[in-house]
Amino acid sequence: MTQTAKRMQQIIVIIVFFGMLAGFLLANLLTPDTEISESERRPLAKFPTYSSKNLWSGKYFSEFEDYALDQFVQRDTFRSINAHMKYDMLFQKDNNNIFLRGNNIYKMEYPLREAAVSGNLEIYRKVIDNCFAGTNASLYYCVIPDKNYYLPDTDPHLTPDYDRLFEMVAEALPDATGIDICDILDSEDYYATDLHWNQPEILEVANHILHEMGGSTTVSIDQYEAVSHPGFKGSYFGQAIVKVPTDTITYLTNDTLKNLEVLNYETGKTIPVYNEEALEKVDAYDLFLGGPKALLELKNPGAARDKQLVIIRDSFASSLAPLLVGEYSSIIMVDLRYVTSDILPKFAVFEDDADVLFLHNSMILNQKGILR
Repeated sequence: MTQTAKRMQQIIVIIVFFGMLAGFLLANLLTPDTEISESERRPLAKFPTYSSKNLWSGKYFSEFEDYALDQFVQRDTFRSINAHMKYDMLFQKDNNNIFLRGNNIYKMEYPLREAAVSGNLEIYRKVIDNCFAGTNASLYYCVIPDKNYYLPDTDPHLTPDYDRLFEMVAEALPDATGIDICDILDSEDYYATDLHWNQPEILEVANHILHEMGGSTTVSIDQYEAVSHPGFKGSYFGQAIVKVPTDTITYLTNDTLKNLEVLNYETGKTIPVYNEEALEKVDAYDLFLGGPKALLELKNPGAARDKQLVIIRDSFASSLAPLLVGEYSSIIMVDLRYVTSDILPKFAVFEDDADVLFLHNSMILNQKGILR
């Protein structure tokens, strides 16, 4: 190749390079900003507000950098390319703490954060002291293992010390009865693309919890109509940003659940047990009891017992509670992520002889500042 040809080749490479930069710049200028990343399930950064204070403090440029990264054109495409390079070319075991086992997506949860667990268990004690001290309430607790619990011992990914976690909960709640469901579940009872369990797979869990709390009701699949919707992309699907099969989300219903009164204390209005409109939104798991709610009450006058169940819970209970309504005339569901333990008695009336179940998944208990 002559010197002139080499020089021409260099010029062409430079022109193409700057042409690509100009093209991306133009595309970013012409493409409207996106408010929410559906794949990551989070709001995207907005163009920063200018002020001299923000400018001189450096905050303006920091926020602009976040904005530019979040609003970059074809962002998910580049995220997907990056993920495939890490998994398939560099043979990394995870990408941003997300890893695959076949078509199942997992999120790393390590190590056990004992200070965080202790803080959350202190909030449990506050609830007991504020709401149930001096009553005849029966106290129970159940830790829902995240699906990492069921990874084989030979798996190289680190997991928290689950035995120590269960031990800490038992030590913090000596006046409560523990309900162990670890041996009832397995990895197939969870969605492949999500952290949650699959409702039709937890009938045995529901029966075990009911019987451990003295109930006589037994639920079985023939008591329900199963309604399925394919194409469910769980919370891990977008984080993995690689091609894996979607899940099918199925809910179990019957005449009792179709007519059940569910009171949302925040609005004072009733909501359906299953909200199919959520299937078209960012988080289809909000199908169950309308998604995150601070305080709900499920009322079933035809239940086996005229008795109240109080569930101190996270989102896992949204798909479990409908399976328990045959036993309890009232199920009050309290989500301490959205209401504080101190003001809880102002918003809900708890019966003197209520059953009280503390029910959280292990990931929630292992995170600082989640419960209030």
